[in-house]
Order: sequence, then C-alpha cells, then structure tokens
Amino acid sequence: MSKPFCFVGLGNPEAKHTNTRHNLGFMVLDALATAWHLPAFQNQEQFHGQSTSKNDAQQTVWLLKPTTYMNDSGRSVQAFTGFYHIAPDNLWVVHDDLDLPFGTIRLQRNASAAGHNGVDSIIETLHTKNFWRVRCGIGRAQQMDTNADGRVDSREWAMAKYTGADYVLDDFDANQKAELQSAFLPKIVEAITLILSQGPERAATTINAKTA
Repeated sequence: MSKPFCFVGLGNPEAKHTNTRHNLGFMVLDALATAWHLPAFQNQEQFHGQSTSKNDAQQTVWLLKPTTYMNDSGRSVQAFTGFYHIAPDNLWVVHDDLDLPFGTIRLQRNASAAGHNGVDSIIETLHTKNFWRVRCGIGRAQQMDTNADGRVDSREWAMAKYTGADYVLDDFDANQKAELQSAFLPKIVEAITLILSQGPERAATTINAKTA
C-alpha cells in the first residue's frame, strides 16, 4: 500500500463560523466525506481536530479539520501528520483564497502563505512550506457585492466594512451560496479525486490550466 495522504481543511470550529468564507476548507472536507460515503468525523483531542478516512487496497486518505482556530492550525497538523507518518509530499491543505476569483481552483506546492494565517501557522509549525495546497478562490469585495441578505452594497459601505479579515469572516452572499453548492464544491471534489487518481503533478497541470 502507498504512503497515506492527508487533506487538511482549514476553518474555525464555532457554529457562528460555519457558513463563512474562511470555513471553505471545512466545507470541502464535508463535501468529500459525503461524496465518498465516509464515516462521520470523529473528535480526536490528541490531534486537536476531527478526522475521518477513506481506506482501500490502493491507498489511505485522511481528512482532518483542525479545531484549534485558524491561526493555530499548525498545532493540529503537526500532531496528526507526526503520528501517522505523513510526509509533506502527501500533505494537502485546502483553504479559501482571496487572490483567486470566486469559483476557481489552483493547486500549488512550496509557496508562501500569502497572508493566509492558517497556512502561515502550518508553515511555521512544520518548518517547511514544501506541501501541497488546494487554493479555493473566494475573490474580494466588489463594488456591487450583495450582503448575505441579498441587499446590494454601495462602494463606500463595501470599502468601510470589508477589510480582508471582515470579508473572509462574513457569510457567502446569496448568489455565491447557490453556486457554492451547485458547482464550486462539486468542482473541488472532482479536482481532489483527480489528484488521487492521476497524481499531484499531472492533476496540477490540468486544473491550473483551467484557472489560467
């Protein structure tokens, strides 16, 4: 059997964060667990997170949701990957990304955190950035963005409210929520399935070409 893979979805554990943009990593792992008919996520206090796994004759794939809060994600990842002997080559971090348009995906390895506190925590704790990332675009606030209740924001309101931190901690707006469920999450699940079936380099070539 090949060495185990681990997909880490980044997010914050409290219920009030469930539907926020910053919890997209958690949403992806939930969608994977549903698509693959996996057992429910189990709390594992020793790893400061929740996990489930997909096991077959070819490979073991772990799904991990750190419950440490975003800025301390590395503590959970270090404990989990150390216990299960998961090398950085087989570690994938799934996270929201302000620098990609909403609905786009990019696979990347050995890159800086680019301001994402969860990724930065993992880099600092593992003392390496040489792991893979599934960057899931959430875009940035636009002049005609709607609120979660569907109202259109003025430019002044958007600029005043939406610093990067405010924007990621807000819920997806109504249009984004619909696209998230109907198209974006299924597309990310398809991309991760491609990673496992074709290998990361080949999958990255295919998926990043679509983003470009």
